[in-house]
Amino acid sequence: MHRYQKLLVALNLNEQDEATIHYASLVAQMAGSRCVHFLHVIRTDQTLAKAEVYRNLIASARPAAEAKMAEAVAARFRSPDGIEVIQDVREGVPITEVLRAAREEEIDLIVVGRKAGKASVGDLPERVTRKAPCSVLIVPEQSRPRIDRILVPVDFSDHSADAVDVAVAFAKAREIREITCLHAYNVPIPSSYVMGEGEAELAEAFRQYAGRAYDEFIEPFRGRGVDFRILLRLESEEAKAILDAADEEKADLVVVGTRGTSAATVLLGSVTEQLIWTTKVPLLAAKRKGSNWDLLSLLLG
Repeated sequence: MHRYQKLLVALNLNEQDEATIHYASLVAQMAGSRCVHFLHVIRTDQTLAKAEVYRNLIASARPAAEAKMAEAVAARFRSPDGIEVIQDVREGVPITEVLRAAREEEIDLIVVGRKAGKASVGDLPERVTRKAPCSVLIVPEQSRPRIDRILVPVDFSDHSADAVDVAVAFAKAREIREITCLHAYNVPIPSSYVMGEGEAELAEAFRQYAGRAYDEFIEPFRGRGVDFRILLRLESEEAKAILDAADEEKADLVVVGTRGTSAATVLLGSVTEQLIWTTKVPLLAAKRKGSNWDLLSLLLG
């Protein structure tokens, strides 16, 4: 698995970083990464930047942050032979500096932690995933560093195909024999229009259609050393179907494409956003490297 040669790991310098660093170590070993760039951003307030007392406070914070980062990385990161490890403390707005580093270093994968419990709209993991020029791995606090069971939600789009492709690479690197795919479908006709057996027959017709669509979708991935299993779920709330399946299957990694065919999809995708806020297991938002370059150029100049 050579696609993730350069990793960027965003650190908060708190207990949340433990799982983040462990997962970065696991991915770096799987991918044979060449460089892992650890980054912590000391948030600054531009309205106070001219005040000497504020500048002195920020200046005194840097050595403490650098020492804390060095301690955390030394304790938790198992460095593959020959890998370059960068420890970087910057000042500014976290989302801006993370994206700037991703662009400057031509990063392949950003690893970012997420605090335990439900995240809030606008938190760093969501904002990074929305704007990043590459794939993003969101690691919930207290996640165990293992990848043995992979779940891939699919809607048969090109973005879903990207997610399956990434999942296959992870599976082969971990010698996982089978990937579970999930397709959530619903009957787009109000039940008040269809009664009794007619409703059940219609649902079964949609299930069979989804099964045929899946067979056609997955065919190009067969013969790559990994088996596939499909779960077809009648569920109008896609995020709920994914979270339930991840729990039932005891998945320890969910891989999603960053866009789908849903009419609600805008930039990142409403389903992916909900997963970022609520997932209990690591979530890899697969994105082709170089995505959002134009947006980043506008944001960063």
